[in-house]
Amino acid sequence: PYVTTPYLMVAALHDGFQIWSLMGVPPEGGWSEEELEYAEKFANRTATVLEHLASRGHAVLGASCNTHSETLSDKGFFGKSTEDGVTVSYALHHLLGLAEGAEGVRTVIKHIDACRTLDCGSGCHRCDNRDDDSFEAGCGPEIHELNAARDRRA
Repeated sequence: PYVTTPYLMVAALHDGFQIWSLMGVPPEGGWSEEELEYAEKFANRTATVLEHLASRGHAVLGASCNTHSETLSDKGFFGKSTEDGVTVSYALHHLLGLAEGAEGVRTVIKHIDACRTLDCGSGCHRCDNRDDDSFEAGCGPEIHELNAARDRRA
């Protein structure tokens, strides 16, 4: 890689702005089969780029969500996750070596959802029903249990 500075690349596999710009707002009855196929190809291409960007000191996180710039909110940073429960907050802590058992920049950190159909990631809508703005603790105690268990396995 040409970039030597450690980084965390976060990309929604179905980036909402790009999908909306390329396909438009979904019609009343939803998108056509052709449009859904396009969204799946878009997700595959995004995941491929993330795979290539992942290397030692370069972390990637790709949730299979139809979202855009969600990390600007607490809900997106602390609550939304990949299928295996990895939030942006956790991935950043892992990269910085602050998560229990994490080696930080000395390891490859790659969390990319396997599903590719539009908005199929199981962590895409975590916390959607939370009304308060306090997401620093995640979406309930289960997120801490998930992260602690993942740290023990690492």
